[in-house]
Parts: sequence; C-alpha cells; structure tokens
Amino acid sequence: MKKVLTTEENYRQRIDLVMQYIKDNLDKDTDILTLSTLSGFSPFHLHRIIKAYTGESIGSFVVRKRVETAAKLLLYSTMTISDIAYRVGYNVPTSLNKAFAKHYGISPTQYRHSRKMEIFNKDNITQDVIIEPYSIVDLPMTNIIYIGSRGHYRIRDYHSTYQSLISELQRQSKSLDAISYLGIFYDNPDVTCDDRLYNEICISTQEDIEPNGNIEVKRIPGGKYIVFKFNDKLSKLDRAYNQIYGTILTLDEFQLRDSYGFEKYNNDLDHTNPNSKIKIDIHIPIE
Repeated sequence: MKKVLTTEENYRQRIDLVMQYIKDNLDKDTDILTLSTLSGFSPFHLHRIIKAYTGESIGSFVVRKRVETAAKLLLYSTMTISDIAYRVGYNVPTSLNKAFAKHYGISPTQYRHSRKMEIFNKDNITQDVIIEPYSIVDLPMTNIIYIGSRGHYRIRDYHSTYQSLISELQRQSKSLDAISYLGIFYDNPDVTCDDRLYNEICISTQEDIEPNGNIEVKRIPGGKYIVFKFNDKLSKLDRAYNQIYGTILTLDEFQLRDSYGFEKYNNDLDHTNPNSKIKIDIHIPIE
C-alpha cells in the first residue's frame, strides 16, 4: 500500500517542484500563477510557505539564482556579459549589472577578472591533483533516496546520513545489491555563501521507494555525462573542480547541459577528513 505523505513531506515536495522549476527557467519571467498551479498552493499561501521553509521570498530566491548562475558563467565560460544577462533572464545587461553589484559588491566585469585570477591561479590548477582521463557515458534516469541539507559539503556527516538511508531501505524491504552512494551539489561554493549552499546525500536504487520524514525520493535526469575520476585527498577536491571547469571543459569545448551533476563515491566516507584519500566519479551533464 502506498504511504500517505505527512503534511510536512507533502509541502516539501511541492516546494521542491517550485524551486527546481525556477532554476530550470531563469531566462523566463517568474509567473506567480504558474508557480501556484505547479505547487497546488494559492499565490497568497505560496509566498508565505516558501519564506517559512527557505528563509527567502520567491523574488529573493529568483534574483539570487540569477546572479549566482551569472557568476558561474563569468568564471567558467567565454560568453559575453550581454549574452549571460539574457541567459539568466535580464532583458538588458544593465539590469544584471545592478543586481550583481548589489549581491557581490562589484560589477560582473570586475568579478570575472578578479575571481578568475584568484581561483584559476597557477598553484590551484597545476598542483598535483590526480584526475584520470575522462570518459563520456549515456545514463538512464535513476531513482534516488536522499536527505537534503544546507551548508558547506565539508561539514556534512556522510557516514551517519548514509546509515539513515540504508536503514530506510531495509525498513522498506528493498535490496541493497545494486545501490550506489551519491552526492548532488546544486550550488558552487565559489559563488554561493555557505549558509545558502544546498546539497543532497543520496543512494541510487533500481527499486521504487516511498519518502519518509526527512528522507525524500526523486530521479536524476538521464542523458550524456562526462565523467572524471578523482583519486586524491579531499582537500584537493575544490582544485580538481576548478581544473575541470577552468581548463579541461574549456579546452575540449564541451557544451554543458542545463542540469545538475553528481558525485559517485567509491570508498567508505566514514571518519573522512581533509587528508583522507577518496575515490569519486564526478559526473557533469553535457549536450
């Protein structure tokens, strides 16, 4: 028998739908009636429920995601500032300039030059980061069970979180034979402040799972991914991402797909610290 969702679980799923829709449609005007229809909440209640659950109004969330997406494109693409403005939903570049300066305190041009120099300096790019040659895979849509959290990925208790997910799979009498341990990180710590970083610790499964409390379910989109194998200390993971986005993807001219990537963990994350050597398959969606 299908589990009846609690009010909190139901609300959270409907809010997640709204948040994901906004992220996927930054280049469009945010229509409160569309969001209301999508969520099943009236416009009056939708504003208040999202503010209660996220700490942000709908308008603040939209602006933040637009300028943060613009910041990533400034760092990791060669797009002009005008093209970036249109890509994230501003009809004129001056509107992006104003919102960007209010959020980051500097103009998009200043951000592009100063942050690229800071992130992609010689030490960060060349310092003995072990990334094996990449491969390209075409993956089917994948079921996941997950627990979401806000904050920097370094402060997550991966081991305890995975134990909770495993316990839930066992409670639902699901097989553990073909599961994988994953992490989804929607925000880039180079452009988003720590208290707004959102991430999900996940287990993939071939079976259908019911949500329960803070344990939720959804699917990772299928499609083409470029996979980088990281086999090094956790403290070097940020530099690995900078090398991937700042050098490899740019030089090989891959077109990034508007979707989120994920990490697959190939060793136990119990008692992990910055000096722990970890094996991660970094999946980045491409066209």
